[in-house]
Amino acid sequence: MGNSKLSTFEAIAVVLTVTLTHSVLTLPKAIMSQTRLICFA
Repeated sequence: MGNSKLSTFEAIAVVLTVTLTHSVLTLPKAIMSQTRLICFA
């Protein structure tokens, strides 16, 4: 039962890490596209 809780916690941690990493990597692209629109507008 202890192993089950640990693996569940690890799975949640992995999902959160992947989500945060994806957000951090996607954020600069979104900022750049908005900045381009402002500069060319």
